[in-house]
Amino acid sequence: MALAGWRSQWIKRGKFELADERFEVDGIPRYSTESLKRDFLPRLSPEANRLLRRHHNFVRSQLIHYGVEFNDKNLTGHGTRFLKKALEAGLMDRVPQDIEQMREEMRDEYFVKLPIQELAQEYPLRFVKQYFLNDLGGPDRTRTTTVLEIEGVDHRSDYTRRKVEQALNTVPGLHYTSSPSSMFIGWDPEAVNSGPRIQAEKIVAEEKAKSDARIALHEKYAKEMSAEGSPVGVYLIDCEEIQNGWERGEDLELSIRESDCKGIYEADFEFNIISGAMMLSTDKATINEHCARLAKEEEKEEYGSDISDEDDSENDSDGDVKPTPNGKRVRFGSEDTQPQKKAKKTADGDVKLFLKWRGRESGEGEIGLDDNEGAIIFTDPRHLTFSGRMDMGPIGSNVLFTGMKISGNQSKRIESAFVALLEGSKKFEDEEISEEVLEAVKERGKGKGRGKGEHRIIIPCSAAETLIFGSRIDESKVFGRKKNRASRALGGVEKEWRSVDMESDEEEEGPRNSNGELIQFTTVGFAGKVRPPQEKTDINASVGGEKGWAERTEETNEAAEKRREGQRVADEKEMVKRAARRGCVFGFEGPSIPEQGKKGKTESFEGGKRMCEAVMNGIVVEPSFAKGDWGIRWRE
Repeated sequence: MALAGWRSQWIKRGKFELADERFEVDGIPRYSTESLKRDFLPRLSPEANRLLRRHHNFVRSQLIHYGVEFNDKNLTGHGTRFLKKALEAGLMDRVPQDIEQMREEMRDEYFVKLPIQELAQEYPLRFVKQYFLNDLGGPDRTRTTTVLEIEGVDHRSDYTRRKVEQALNTVPGLHYTSSPSSMFIGWDPEAVNSGPRIQAEKIVAEEKAKSDARIALHEKYAKEMSAEGSPVGVYLIDCEEIQNGWERGEDLELSIRESDCKGIYEADFEFNIISGAMMLSTDKATINEHCARLAKEEEKEEYGSDISDEDDSENDSDGDVKPTPNGKRVRFGSEDTQPQKKAKKTADGDVKLFLKWRGRESGEGEIGLDDNEGAIIFTDPRHLTFSGRMDMGPIGSNVLFTGMKISGNQSKRIESAFVALLEGSKKFEDEEISEEVLEAVKERGKGKGRGKGEHRIIIPCSAAETLIFGSRIDESKVFGRKKNRASRALGGVEKEWRSVDMESDEEEEGPRNSNGELIQFTTVGFAGKVRPPQEKTDINASVGGEKGWAERTEETNEAAEKRREGQRVADEKEMVKRAARRGCVFGFEGPSIPEQGKKGKTESFEGGKRMCEAVMNGIVVEPSFAKGDWGIRWRE
């Protein structure tokens, strides 16, 4: 059971906790009287010793399970002596009725709070009883008067669907039908049969709105573009193989940037099921040579410098060689030191870029070390759109995809912001960095992972996001996460100062039971463990946190604006995190740094790139696996 592992979602009454079939005290279930007598009488068995070693509160938990009264003075050591006396006196032969009744009430409360999808799929009989039957087990049309939509019970999960259908068939007069992604259940056959059609219309409308928003971004950028353009920029990707064959998630994106090598572009991509880094060039031989050189440098870094010392000495004879901070050796006058040249055009006037990529499959996190190939073709001089084909690992080979540009070199500005913060600068783009950003960097520096003598600064992604896109804090909000809350400790100038615990809400929170706990999902005349009919209460729309499709309202302009604003913020957050990952994979353009040369001599190298490393909770991690508000720092 998925929820059973999350203690925060367990039902609690005093020392007792329940989730699904698990009924525990201090995380220990109740053991039968027979097993307790077998293991603890007359002497402790090996199994009893094992239980005592594993659970230091084992005896205490069993006494509470069986309602045996005791105090701490009765329990010495593990408390086995008192347990033996209780077993011999017959105090643990049966469970008290009040504890059994409390368990049933907790179990009913647990199922009421369970999301409707999980309840229907995991406990179909309980789902039917809770939504469609009365207390006597007969059909009750007043319990649920609308059509329920159960997402996830579709044609692809035959076992789950059959299990739910068997439970529904036990209720006379109940109708149901399925769509490719959901099941619709209700008493009115006409309303039930219209469920898939309404769902399909809604999906089409959502897809059209999403497509219109994407096109609007593209057209807005196209109006601001000059006659000539560059492949550098951010592209929204369309790929039928991904969008039709896999669950829809965030927009597919490709971000192309210039590299420090002639004829080479670097890119990172998020294609839903796969993500990774990409190299592009107008010349296939150039990209093959470049990738081979990178592989050789990677091998040298992993296995030591002895592997290619001989090759390096031969290469050093052909002109001056200059090492860069990330370990790459560049020869003066070679192609790698030349400025980036413009992309070549084909005979038809189109620009073709060959590509190679490496990445990981986002489902199971499997990292692919093989180079996958492909190509993209720009059909206009402004590089606004392209079509391409490439090998996509688990998706297929020679997969067709298209892209349309929505922004230019915004990623370069984000990278510059990271570099400024990594170097401890107080200014960015000739403007003072705000105190909010500096404080966020300072707070991260106090955390774990910063050892004695550690001079490197850890820059959280949220700090760079604030520097580029502005502060997200809304002082008018007093709810939600801590960082988005206004202070409740101090009132306005006209108010007398009071701490939070000195004030109380004017309205009562709700009725409480004999233990002082709030009674949830309770209305007059109905117990909290059953679903009341809709003519008696309006609570049905929130039971289990779900609504039937007929209960859902149309999206207002205000709600749509909030949704679009939330999507924009999410896109900006992901843009910053992609820039941070690029710093770990490709490096950032950094200032000159001193490095230890041969025979202990200190050498200073200018130009080139400095590599970063991802840090999450004070631990260096693979950037593609970093979660939350992780950060980066210069790699030593």
